[in-house]
Amino acid sequence: NLSSSDLSSQDIQENKNLSQKLQALNSNKQVIVDIENYLQLNNFTLIINLFKGKKNFLYRTAASFIKAISNVESNTKSHEYYAQLRRKGVSNKSLPGLIIVGSYVDLTTKQLQTISNHKSIVPIEICVSKIYQLLREENSSELSNYRIDLIDQLRINFSKNKTPVLFSSREFFDLQDSDKQFDFYNFISFFIAELVSEIKNEIGYLISKGGITSHYILEKGFSADYVYLEGQIFTGISLVNVKLDALKEYIPVVTFPGNFGDENSLLDVWKVMENIKIIKN
Repeated sequence: NLSSSDLSSQDIQENKNLSQKLQALNSNKQVIVDIENYLQLNNFTLIINLFKGKKNFLYRTAASFIKAISNVESNTKSHEYYAQLRRKGVSNKSLPGLIIVGSYVDLTTKQLQTISNHKSIVPIEICVSKIYQLLREENSSELSNYRIDLIDQLRINFSKNKTPVLFSSREFFDLQDSDKQFDFYNFISFFIAELVSEIKNEIGYLISKGGITSHYILEKGFSADYVYLEGQIFTGISLVNVKLDALKEYIPVVTFPGNFGDENSLLDVWKVMENIKIIKN
């Protein structure tokens, strides 16, 4: 454990005790870093950067850590800038967008309800109970058919110039076993990533709601080794450009944390990508 007092020094780089603690870490030892404010966060990243090229660390962090360790300046890009990153197809026509909602928190459900009321949005449900039943029955052929059906629904709505919102059904499965629970919800995320992989060359942008969902989409859906951070559309909601290897093009992907924003935030992000003016009351 690294306490907040360890990180409060005004001259953090002279804190030999802290450096020694980090230097002594080995064998994948886990450390909890107790940070209370941005001064302590910046101090921690200063110390970490002293070990660049000498030790490797794996982080599980909040979004603010990325800005601190990379020293990225405040975002000054306009909403119009993000909208123009949308991929174009033949005749320079904008390709359709796709929204994916995997997070189960109450706020996400409210955001899903709000955006689903827009006339240009079509909600498409991934039935979690159906997937669970097919897995229990080891019915891989029906599972494959279900995947194909969802992809067909996406393409039908693309052809109608609608934006599909692909979302996992809102019920929560309590499997009474934490390992089985973890494995099942990881499978749902992987299932979603497979859908993305199938249609990734057909879309102009993607909005991904939920941290685990976004991770799987980037890693498995896009097979991304790296992403280019363009900035934040709104505070805490980042847009990254991801390379589509087969086409040698980039696609903008909005990574939207689950328990973040207000009821209108998902709709507002979609409006930015569609270059629709946001009117606040």
